[in-house]
Amino acid sequence: MTRLEGGGVGFARGVVPGDIILAENIKRHSGYQRAEQWTLVEPGMARVQPICPVQQRCGGCDWMHLELAAQREAKKEILREALLRTGGFRAEALPEIRLESAGADTGYRRRAQLQVDARGRLGFFSSGTHELVEVERCLVCNPRLEEMLGVLRGIASQGHFRGFTRLELRIADHAPERLVRATLKKQRGKRGASGNASLEARMQGEGIRFVVAGSAADKELLQRWDVSEGVEIAAPPAAFTQVNAAVNRALVAAVVRGAEQRGVRRFLDLYCGAGNFSFPLAAAGLSGVGIEISEPAVLAARANMSAVAERLGRPLDVRFFAGDAEQVLAEMADGRFDLIVLDPPRAGAKESVPFVVSSAARWLCMCSCDPVTLARDLKALGQAGFVIEEISAYDMFPHTHHVEALVWLRRNSG
Repeated sequence: MTRLEGGGVGFARGVVPGDIILAENIKRHSGYQRAEQWTLVEPGMARVQPICPVQQRCGGCDWMHLELAAQREAKKEILREALLRTGGFRAEALPEIRLESAGADTGYRRRAQLQVDARGRLGFFSSGTHELVEVERCLVCNPRLEEMLGVLRGIASQGHFRGFTRLELRIADHAPERLVRATLKKQRGKRGASGNASLEARMQGEGIRFVVAGSAADKELLQRWDVSEGVEIAAPPAAFTQVNAAVNRALVAAVVRGAEQRGVRRFLDLYCGAGNFSFPLAAAGLSGVGIEISEPAVLAARANMSAVAERLGRPLDVRFFAGDAEQVLAEMADGRFDLIVLDPPRAGAKESVPFVVSSAARWLCMCSCDPVTLARDLKALGQAGFVIEEISAYDMFPHTHHVEALVWLRRNSG
């Protein structure tokens, strides 16, 4: 983005700060202009050569041509701008945004989604299109995922994936370590069942579990991950899990540390999933409740209870419920909490804000992968009397524009 001499702003995809370009095919809109094509005249100081040969065509790592330190500063600025523009916060009222990272900037993904075209080929979509970019390897994927990619490319070359639209590759810390979750084309008929069985057997021979989205195994089969010291959780393929194990562990540690520093004794974990935050908080000696709309995730969390307690050598004081938070808590004898943890999907926690405001919780901890919906929710919470204490930006997705944010808020009793 750049400011134009005549007013307004100009955009050009793929340009980095300091680049001098010759803009071409300019589309003019009210208040801004966009260059659909451009030629690089002189590179900026932050521009680097992408380490991936298909980066310019693949829609994945859109910032790989930007130096890593510059990526992270830009992510802080994206978060800050969202808080100022969407949230309406004054710059002087915001605490300094801390940038947190962990692990390597390559080989970090433990989950990746491949698209399948009509010919059964595998790859990623080019940015903003449905044009398939075939890849032999992906440098941000964990080496075990890359091994799976090689196996799947061999199977795809024989046309075995034509009945699917996408494949999600997942690895875990404990068996079953390697898994593929496949989404069927809607029109695939009765022939799919035998085809699926054949694929499942083929995958099994390669040491890979094969699961079809929406099947019983999709909700019941459990993969296991370590999320903090001494805490291992399991989740089914249908449940959400973070892609970056190292950053997730740092995020979990920050939530536990923040709760301990604030003297929290009882927590409510909304959007709890399979217990990513709930179990580490309970392992730290807190009592709490986890609520999640996804029943498979809650069933997995309940199944985790005995394993986590056995590993720690003591029982945990945490319960899990599937459903709407307000309805679940209305049926509980003790629905009071010191802390509410919110880790909503990309759409944000808009529907939960009224419940949070009506609660007696003194502290809130919000985790978000979308700065705009986060800023919207923080604005509503600020209007209801909550004050932002800390903001951290986590580099969960190196070489992309995506950023994970962790925000601590305090209810203003004055």
